[in-house]
Amino acid sequence: MIRRIRAQPDHPRQQLLTYTALVVLAAATAACADLPTMPADETDGAKAHEILVARTDIAWASVEDAIGRLVPTLADAAAAEHLRIALVALQNALEDGNGDGVAEAVQAARSTIAAYDRRVGAGNPDAADLEAIRLALP
Repeated sequence: MIRRIRAQPDHPRQQLLTYTALVVLAAATAACADLPTMPADETDGAKAHEILVARTDIAWASVEDAIGRLVPTLADAAAAEHLRIALVALQNALEDGNGDGVAEAVQAARSTIAAYDRRVGAGNPDAADLEAIRLALP
């Protein structure tokens, strides 16, 4: 006698596993799509420019605050003047959008702070102000 095999409905767990596998496969396919590697369009460039301008404005304001409030309180007048000159150069470079000038001015300011720290030593009364100036540097 030949038995006739009827198609049985899938078990709910098997259906769940099948649908889950399809969702995972679709997600993996979408993750490997070309969309994330495509070049950004013009609106992305405009937004990036806005972000850069905002960050530059914040950096400029921090440096201006350091020049007006922190540098004048330093005990060593010569170090304060060298630091003021470096920070003004940094402000000018930020304003002009001069990346090389920004890098040079930041390096000059950091070098001046490091030399002052070395010269005065561990008991530096200006340590907090110097750290605040370091934090103001971009």
